[in-house]
Amino acid sequence: MKSLRFIVSFLLLLAAWTAGAQSTRVRGTVTDAATGEPLPFAGVYFDGTTIGISTDLDGCFSLETRSADAKVLTAHLLGYVSQSVTVNKGSFTEIKFSLEPDPHFLEAAYVKPDDRYIKSILKKLDQSRKRNNPDKGESWKSRLYTKLEFDLTNAEDLLEFTPVDKAIGFIREYQDTSAITGKPYIPVMISENISDVYHSVKPDFDREIMRTNRISGLEEDNIVRQFTGSYLLKTNFYEASISVFNLEIPCPAAASSHMFYNYFLVDSLQVEGRKTYTLRFHPKKLVTSPVFDGELQIDAEDFGIRSVHVRLAEASNVNWIRHINIDIENRRLPDGRWFYGQERLFADFSITVSDKSRMLSFLGHRNMDYSEPEFGPITDPLALKSENPVVMEHSQAQDEEYWQKARPYPLSEREQGIYTMVDDFKETTVFKTGFDIANTFITGYYERKDIGVGFGRWARTFVYNETEGFRIQAGFRTMKEFSQLVRFTGTLAYGFRD
Repeated sequence: MKSLRFIVSFLLLLAAWTAGAQSTRVRGTVTDAATGEPLPFAGVYFDGTTIGISTDLDGCFSLETRSADAKVLTAHLLGYVSQSVTVNKGSFTEIKFSLEPDPHFLEAAYVKPDDRYIKSILKKLDQSRKRNNPDKGESWKSRLYTKLEFDLTNAEDLLEFTPVDKAIGFIREYQDTSAITGKPYIPVMISENISDVYHSVKPDFDREIMRTNRISGLEEDNIVRQFTGSYLLKTNFYEASISVFNLEIPCPAAASSHMFYNYFLVDSLQVEGRKTYTLRFHPKKLVTSPVFDGELQIDAEDFGIRSVHVRLAEASNVNWIRHINIDIENRRLPDGRWFYGQERLFADFSITVSDKSRMLSFLGHRNMDYSEPEFGPITDPLALKSENPVVMEHSQAQDEEYWQKARPYPLSEREQGIYTMVDDFKETTVFKTGFDIANTFITGYYERKDIGVGFGRWARTFVYNETEGFRIQAGFRTMKEFSQLVRFTGTLAYGFRD
């Protein structure tokens, strides 16, 4: 029931979105200009930045960044002439690079593959796992900022079936495009949460205490709130498998990963003055279970995982999830420890509505930023005694000035607009009437919050059965506005035959 209420709230908040500046998103392919064949392992990066990625086996890539310097995108591959394209800053751009072979490059030399060096890197990564894994050393505490956004991808089809189409049809003007899927979407919800997170080694437990949180105008008890502080859904690529959306996916950095993936050493570069390996990996042909496709950056000195960029492989058979992308940036602390930095999770998924006749498709974005790590025994009484998650009293009492200081980076104009426009839209007649109709349809009760009573169930007002014939029924139930301590419910019915 809460899931349905959550979906209905999303649909009624569609008009709460406004256009504005946002992150720069690019998506495209890199091919050989002479043959048209895709070019795997080509480097694609923004000039003057460290933001980039290598293409997959199909020559495809996608990037998203908030950097103000992301203006020119370059594709480069040894043996080809590099190509640069100016991108549309703050919006979506689809680019098809077509690289010309370099006429001055030496003729190709065919070399038999030798993966001994790659195996050596993976072996040293495994040997250093316990030392570099933040969850295997000392206990620690950290501040965590989590931002969650949901976007509706099938709004055009959905509006054909909603009675308020004429009132909110203008939202079609504000559709944007995903850099990962290429699909048009409409942002419908954004939430933020600031927590203190704890990891204890002995005894082994994780705790999250939510200090402040807010959601774009949705009700406090909405089902989304349990996901805003999603520390327990974190991914750790030092573990043998990655658990995400009830999927257990073999970790490409695990000791047994060679059973699932083929590896390629595509680059060796300097990052923050330290030599860093870039390993590209792809699933083996006969693997049918869910696996990743992507790349790892590994420090060449202590073999800590510096960054991870992966996506769910296309051959993975997961019915309700079409895309999963995970981007992780770990950081090396001044004392030499590796700790969590930023994690970005993207998912393209569908939810079946109650009558199972239609699917709602959403894009989910979750950003997690860790800061202020402290190492040593956990002493906070609340963290030692409480179960997850703990939501502090008055957690929603903070104003916009607080959030501007607390965020690790400012919201884009578009993200900020979701907050401001939702509150305005909820005061309109369209929203209030639409929400009352939808809420009555979902719960079966017409709810009057001013008196704390719901009247219904309307779906059973007139029914027929063999014993009573036609039967009329009316009832009520109290709500939390009536009393937080007790609930009353009652039904009166009359059968015309018996």
